[in-house]
Amino acid sequence: MSKISYLDHVATLLPPEEVATFQACYQQRLPKTIKVMRSKIAIDDFVQLVTDMGWKLEPTTNSDCFHVHTFTDSATLGQHFLHQGWFFYIQELSASRSAPLLDAQRWEIVLDMCAAPGGKTIQLADEGAFVIANEPLNPRRKALIYNINRTWMINTAVTNIDGTRFGNSYPEFFDKILVDAPCSGEGMSYKTGGPISRNEWLIKSLARMQVKLMDSAIQACKIGGTIVYSTCTLNQIENEEVISTITEKYKWVVELEFSKKYRPHRDHCGGFFVAKFQKTARCATSDSSPKIPLKTPDFNLSDKLQSQVKSYLAEQFGISNILDTTLFFSTTNTIYATTKDYQAIHGKLSLDKVWIPLFDISRDNRWIPLHALGNIFGQLASQNSFELDNKQAQAYAEQKDLHVSSNIHTTSDNFLLLQRKNYGFSLAKKVDDILKNKII
Repeated sequence: MSKISYLDHVATLLPPEEVATFQACYQQRLPKTIKVMRSKIAIDDFVQLVTDMGWKLEPTTNSDCFHVHTFTDSATLGQHFLHQGWFFYIQELSASRSAPLLDAQRWEIVLDMCAAPGGKTIQLADEGAFVIANEPLNPRRKALIYNINRTWMINTAVTNIDGTRFGNSYPEFFDKILVDAPCSGEGMSYKTGGPISRNEWLIKSLARMQVKLMDSAIQACKIGGTIVYSTCTLNQIENEEVISTITEKYKWVVELEFSKKYRPHRDHCGGFFVAKFQKTARCATSDSSPKIPLKTPDFNLSDKLQSQVKSYLAEQFGISNILDTTLFFSTTNTIYATTKDYQAIHGKLSLDKVWIPLFDISRDNRWIPLHALGNIFGQLASQNSFELDNKQAQAYAEQKDLHVSSNIHTTSDNFLLLQRKNYGFSLAKKVDDILKNKII
């Protein structure tokens, strides 16, 4: 089979007058784009905060996403203390298109079937839904877990399941499902000027897998639920043809409500495709493979533990107004935070991870607070806390210790929660006049 370049292929899909404009996109970089973490800070407050710091933002069509043209205090956006402190997440505008179509609501159980590296999981969790983030490949799952931990999204769990098996093992279990499918990635090729050639055999192979993932998603979604399909590619084989196959195969089961192809020269973002389906009727599972063995973690979820953690936080940090939706649980060595939505899946899904660690438990049963405690609950602290300035926050984000006054109040174990603009930021241990960095 003869091979042609990606840009030449796309040229055959566009009106002739658009070809030159499209190809010109591959000679320029798109601006950096960030998503404001609305569960952490209001959009207007974030804009005011960074504007006062000298940043220059440009609004996008997504209300919580901005192009960043100028920023201060760090060499890169990823190193900035506001990024380390969960105020924003770096995400390309095209990648942010699919998750909002699910309209995720609190109390819903949402499956992100192909979740790594985690940007869309974080979007969905930021809306308040409980998100099952799935990634079967170990290296990619590590990146997923790292990003969930860094943004401290307690309303998440991680699975490592072959996505094609959800339908058979968990029929009509999830309220909504995102299938951001593995694809050829041609839409992101503006980063490198476009690949030299296209592998048509690989593209068709990916399309067959994408159909299987959608089979599984439709079967695993509740009646009345929403399934969103997306790729970061522009060819018809992985997009329109996959959608055509699904709508024909499940014409009595799902309705196609929306589809759109985003092109760099028209939409000022990377190439992307998205389609939204509504499930309207029950369907039989088509996978005859054995169901996934159930592994239920041995957690302590007792009322006694809930009371102990809340008492500790109140006594040590003056934290008394924790949301009723928060749920604490423990293993032998660690105490974690999640939300009460977890109870809807406990003992029903085989999980790889479902926690954000708050405390390590020492051999003599002492609770040792961890960085996440400061980030998640720091804004609620009325004692044993310390407000950082921008310079201190940036130094701490760079994993440096801080020199401070010796009369700062701490817990009996010399811990204190760190804040920036009264938002939770981190945790430190005070040794003489030094705040030892606990961000690592």
